[in-house]
Amino acid sequence: MERFLRILDDGSGRLRSEDAKVRLCLRAAGELEKRKQDNQKKIQAKMVDIEKNLDALKKYRTTSEDDGVGYYDAFKLQKKEEDFKANVKRLELAAIWDEIVEMLRLRQLPDEFEIDKEWVDLGTRFRGLVEPLDIANFYRHSRTDDAGHYMKEGNRPSRYKFSQRWQEHKYQLPPMQQSQQSLKHFYGETSFWAKVEELKTKPWEAIKDEVLVLGNRLKEWYKNDEVEDDVFLQKSTLVEWWQKLCEDHLSCAAFFRHQLSSETCIAISQSSEIPSVFVQYICLICLFIGFLRGHSLIKCPPFNPRSLTVIQVT
Repeated sequence: MERFLRILDDGSGRLRSEDAKVRLCLRAAGELEKRKQDNQKKIQAKMVDIEKNLDALKKYRTTSEDDGVGYYDAFKLQKKEEDFKANVKRLELAAIWDEIVEMLRLRQLPDEFEIDKEWVDLGTRFRGLVEPLDIANFYRHSRTDDAGHYMKEGNRPSRYKFSQRWQEHKYQLPPMQQSQQSLKHFYGETSFWAKVEELKTKPWEAIKDEVLVLGNRLKEWYKNDEVEDDVFLQKSTLVEWWQKLCEDHLSCAAFFRHQLSSETCIAISQSSEIPSVFVQYICLICLFIGFLRGHSLIKCPPFNPRSLTVIQVT
């Protein structure tokens, strides 16, 4: 900067008034950048606490899965001391990330902060572990009564929107808001629980297309290790909802047996007008459970609503 100021010198050792203003602006910019760097150092010092709390939540997730309940549902039920401790970790992490987001909004962090790989990856991990708990807390306290569903504009916290945009930008992923055809499909791998909670409240005829979209995404996320096995536990909100849908439309409890080996699942029609879209949905259920049981091939033949339909699981 001093070298630049010497260039502005008019030869007499003095700066013209306009150049003096430039010098002041440059110095102010330098001081601002220094404050930004200092702020980043303060945030960087909190990285240890962030990782420590995320590790604790990961352990909580494993424990919940071992108990057969699952991460999302264990937290939503809040029956054990571990659930309370997980909530404390959630609140501590939320406070740190809210502080980061606020500093970004006020331009108090370096411009390159949002593309720093270390922070992008940490933000992605944070979103994957904490947002499901925020959603569980949202529905546990029935906040839909006053605010509507979680994904409604203004309900989803900015800490998840920011960290998601970092990941999309850094790894050149299609932005969620541009990749979906409508707001009803506006959710991702960390926020799909909100869609499940929303769909649970609606009749089949109103949601059948959305169910297929959700099913296809879950299949893809599972293949890419973006959702965990506990999502598909027998007692999870997702599987219990699937089972209820299944029982409401077909007698297909066999799909949800604990052991799915090479046995045949027999679905008996309860109606003469079963929409083909629902049959596709049933096949998706077979596929998900097959993945979890280690089966590589699941065949779903055409559905005949007037006779027994046999779906072979191999």
